[in-house]
Amino acid sequence: MLGLLSFGLIGIYNITYEKKVYYKDLDLALKEKATKGYLDQKIISAINSDKFDDAVMYQQLADYMGISLSYHTLKEIEDHSGFLEESWRNSKDFSWGFLTGKADNFAGISGSIASDMTVYGDLRDLSIEGKKFASNEPYDKIILGMSAIGIGLTASQFLSAGSTTPLKVSASVVKVAKKMKYLSRSFIDIVSSKLSKAIDFKRLKKVDFTSVESIRKASKYIAKSLDNSFIRKAFKNIGTIKANTSVADTIGLLKYVDDPKDLQRVANISKKYKTNTKAVFKVLGKRIIKGIVKGTAKIIKWTNLLVAQLMSLMLSALLILLRIRKIVLYYVDRFVTVLLLFGWSFVRLFAKVVKRIVQ
Repeated sequence: MLGLLSFGLIGIYNITYEKKVYYKDLDLALKEKATKGYLDQKIISAINSDKFDDAVMYQQLADYMGISLSYHTLKEIEDHSGFLEESWRNSKDFSWGFLTGKADNFAGISGSIASDMTVYGDLRDLSIEGKKFASNEPYDKIILGMSAIGIGLTASQFLSAGSTTPLKVSASVVKVAKKMKYLSRSFIDIVSSKLSKAIDFKRLKKVDFTSVESIRKASKYIAKSLDNSFIRKAFKNIGTIKANTSVADTIGLLKYVDDPKDLQRVANISKKYKTNTKAVFKVLGKRIIKGIVKGTAKIIKWTNLLVAQLMSLMLSALLILLRIRKIVLYYVDRFVTVLLLFGWSFVRLFAKVVKRIVQ
């Protein structure tokens, strides 16, 4: 029991140490690249390209790192953040995102997500892709699947007091990311395979996709085709990222995901950097972050394995020694017993021989 407890404590120590090294390496890499000059240049470039969201993102990263931006950069930010200009831009992009589900900035993404939350977006997308699906034409499985999940969860959330709303948002996040072409080919394949487990497509095939109204009427039927427990598990890390950053940033961060390990990595990093997570990935890039995390992960993996092997070896050696001791004691005891019996018999025999000689 003592040996197992020691192993557990060593394991906890190693995991804690890994997290400290992991964040320390990321912080060092970030400080090396995200200098004052680098951030000044990125902000000015973003403003000139009409990517004001990116400009704000880099400004927030500068505040997080304690970097004072140049007067010229701060003046540019102030000049391009006027209330009227920003309100006009946001209202236009929000409306476009709401109506089409397409977006390329925060306002547009907000409009697209909002349209899904009102079910309009999911009904619109499911109607488009559902008709192709029903007639065996090429269709977008992710758009179809996420729209079906959105509609199904909307129907079920009335029974669950809105507890499925976070899942609806996660489904919408993946759908918008797909439309914006943020998802990698490998991640698309993984999501598609998970959809096959989350949705009963044979049941879904029976839905009438000819009109938005017919789909709306089938919403409860669609809900029954979903495996909500599997959906909760599949969307867990997306929910974590969303909680630590924002809906728009979560969509942007999916660009850095190729597989479930990458998604877990982004979720872990978001716990540390919160709303600056997207900026960290923008500055360092997926390759650098993946390299840092991968190397550290290998160290902790081999360290734990080594500790496990050493502890196993020590416990085995101890058990062997105890067993040998038991065996040795057993044979020593038998030997002494036999020796005593033999000695006693020899003494008796010798006594008899002496007695006969004397007689």
